[in-house]
Amino acid sequence: MRRFIPGLSATAVAVAAIAAGLLSAPAMAAPATARDGLYLTPSIGYGWGRTQDFTAFGVDGSVEYDGGVALGAALGYRFGNVRVEGELGYAGLTLDRISAAGETANLDSDIHLYSGTVSAFYDFDTGGALRPFVGGGVGFTTVDADDVTFEGDRLEGGTETSFAVHGEVGVSFAVSETVEIVPSYRYTWSDLETDGFDDADDFGAHLLRVGVRYSF
Repeated sequence: MRRFIPGLSATAVAVAAIAAGLLSAPAMAAPATARDGLYLTPSIGYGWGRTQDFTAFGVDGSVEYDGGVALGAALGYRFGNVRVEGELGYAGLTLDRISAAGETANLDSDIHLYSGTVSAFYDFDTGGALRPFVGGGVGFTTVDADDVTFEGDRLEGGTETSFAVHGEVGVSFAVSETVEIVPSYRYTWSDLETDGFDDADDFGAHLLRVGVRYSF
């Protein structure tokens, strides 16, 4: 006579149900990775100029800047781990104060930075949706300075365009194969010549931005 063993039967039924569920469940989705091809990246962030040392009339001094909004729009192309792109950018700074001969005076002038660059980047493949990248490029920077208020006097501003280079690091997170979130840091150097200074450091600006990259 066959004997019915309740415990063993229940275990067998449970194992069979689990196995059937695993076999019928869809495979776990692979992490999103952006596809090759053309893409567009609008970005917004914060930019500020580094302190600029100078010499004027034999006196050493420095100029300091406050930061402001930074905007950009880049059109690029990705092939594998390499990207090339062209970008137009804007950053709004404020001329804050000047120090010389042991004295400091407040300044008041808005400075508008316009840039056009061509860049190349390398994306590090981590096997997932998160990809660090590094790169740089060349282009131009146009500085448009409003009139400067200095110790109650008003000095005329001006506009100047110069050669510029930059380096950039960041990381991209692929939400889907067509959309990525891209935070980054960029440092831009330009060889602007400053009127009235016998000698001045080259101009440098820092940019912290977050972009959304759309692949077509």
